[in-house]
Amino acid sequence: MSEALSDVTEQELQGLYTWVDEIPLSRPKRNIARDFSDGVLTAEVVHHYFPKLVELHNYSLIPRQSFGYNAQPHHHGRDGP
Repeated sequence: MSEALSDVTEQELQGLYTWVDEIPLSRPKRNIARDFSDGVLTAEVVHHYFPKLVELHNYSLIPRQSFGYNAQPHHHGRDGP
């Protein structure tokens, strides 16, 4: 658990997950930190409560592998590809 969440109780965390689950999102929640890292789901949450503040067409889903999740490391430089 990250240092920022170290003061959050398990009950508070479950409350957060329950709240997020009530919001219609474009993809299922698997790992909340990764799921919200590209900003798309964050924009969807804000849009759900304040639709005039966020235009969802400005946000596009990026495949997880674009962020390097579950991808093999790439080595570039003098040692070869």
